[in-house]
Amino acid sequence: MKKRRTGKRNLAGAVKFKAFGGFFEELVSRLYDEGIRVYDIRSEKSLITAKVGVFYYPHVRREAKKYGVSMRIIKREGIYFKARELSHRIGLITGGFACALVFLILSQFIWNIEIIGNTTISDGEILRIMADYGIMPGAYRFGFDTNGAKYILMQELDSLSWASVQRHGSTVRIEVSEISAPEINEPIAYDEPCNIVSDVDGFIVDAKIKRGTFYSAVGNGIHKGQLLVGGAIDDNGGHIIYVHSNAEITAQCEITEIFTAYKTQTKTIPTDKIYKSTYFMLSGYSLPLPGDNFDSDSIPDFTYREDIYPIKLFGLDTPFSYKEGIYTVCEERTITYTEHDLINQLNKQITDYKDNFLSDCKIIEVTPKISSDDDKITAEVKFTVQKQIGVKEPVTYFS
Repeated sequence: MKKRRTGKRNLAGAVKFKAFGGFFEELVSRLYDEGIRVYDIRSEKSLITAKVGVFYYPHVRREAKKYGVSMRIIKREGIYFKARELSHRIGLITGGFACALVFLILSQFIWNIEIIGNTTISDGEILRIMADYGIMPGAYRFGFDTNGAKYILMQELDSLSWASVQRHGSTVRIEVSEISAPEINEPIAYDEPCNIVSDVDGFIVDAKIKRGTFYSAVGNGIHKGQLLVGGAIDDNGGHIIYVHSNAEITAQCEITEIFTAYKTQTKTIPTDKIYKSTYFMLSGYSLPLPGDNFDSDSIPDFTYREDIYPIKLFGLDTPFSYKEGIYTVCEERTITYTEHDLINQLNKQITDYKDNFLSDCKIIEVTPKISSDDDKITAEVKFTVQKQIGVKEPVTYFS
């Protein structure tokens, strides 16, 4: 005999019934052969209670008559009966479906952006960059690539050492780490007495003392930590007064730095493999277009850039635009450089150092000393410079 499929239809509801008289055991065996499950069977004196799926109850009752079993419904339970109770309340059902539909639609957009780890960079600056990329409250949550957003942050903010952009439902979590700035001593208040001491070894070429007692002279040699201007002044009346020293002192000194270029270097090089993701944009909101949607998680390293093309209609500007995100796959390669290439690299390092660390100095002379071994070329460079010197320190009081 062909069996009925029970599947998961009992999840829709069940009927609990009581049965008495006849041959109940044979009825259950018959139903089992047909694939109908009768469960929670319990015997109480002359009565038997059991449950069966709501859609099978009419058939079970017809079969019960053949075996002389009388049945009465005790309880109806499940979604099926709840739905029947509410079937006359069309407004409630319609409202429920409408609410579920609205929730489903709203869940497809970004409504919250969390920023973690920033200290000197403001939330507003990060949000502005992300909004330009298409990440903002109300944006379609699949309308942007999180790895692309990370690269945009790193490109726009030089003070970041690391960034992560993650999508969690309707929330975007942005975590950043900033480059640690060197600790700077708290400046001494202008009304607090202080001395000026040397922070270099060299000799003084110019000095303009605005306040305080000068303990050296132009042309004199000086060493690091030496007192140059004192905040204790004799008022010529037998009294010592204390002032906030102020001066502009220029000294000539030497700064030595070592630069290294290795003969064999491992570098990340862009390849010819390029992938694209395309988006339709409306006032900053992005909607991915079918076909070109690249998953950047599938490649370990890449560079990212994006091009935005305004859409015009009959030569007139519209609020619509077309965005193309371009991913260039990168791979690590080991490169062996010639001596000429390494000298060029050292010259580039020296130039960068002068631009970044000696920009406020007058460079008098640059003396390089080049040495080479099996795996690298080293340049020990002595910079002779003239620069403003002096560090303010709290004054020492005398009784």
